[in-house]
Amino acid sequence: TKDVNLEISDSEARVIQVQEIAVSNEAKAQELYAKVANEGADFAATARKESENPDIEVSVGRGERDTVYEEPVFALEAGEISEPFVWQGKWYVVKCVSDFDEDATLERKNNLALQRKNQAFRSIYDSYEAEHRVEIDGAIWNKVSLSDGADCTTSDFFERYHEMMRE
Repeated sequence: TKDVNLEISDSEARVIQVQEIAVSNEAKAQELYAKVANEGADFAATARKESENPDIEVSVGRGERDTVYEEPVFALEAGEISEPFVWQGKWYVVKCVSDFDEDATLERKNNLALQRKNQAFRSIYDSYEAEHRVEIDGAIWNKVSLSDGADCTTSDFFERYHEMMRE
């Protein structure tokens, strides 16, 4: 997997923090949008009172949701509120709290790099396994002997290891 491209851009791994109001119908979503965007009502308080989803504060990573949700939400800057849009049968009004969560983005970058590495390994290994029988015995450690016939009087594995490596 040494040749796998692990470079992941901030944009690809970007994580943002949002507050969401989710309701079942468009008219209610439009009413709430007018209340929070035009009348200046507190978004979080309105969301806690009106949203049908219990979690109003959400971290969203790029690629975790489909484009219907991500297009309007990832276009927001901190403090901006989206116009109502429908996603998965509910109408959403979303406020961007942070348009770039640096720590969460870095963690997501690392996870995406590991996923890429694992995918590359699986594609190589799976083709190898298809042509060769591979058996991994869960009890393999029962067959491993650390005895070389000499008396071992140490209780420290590394002491014995360094002793053997000097020989």
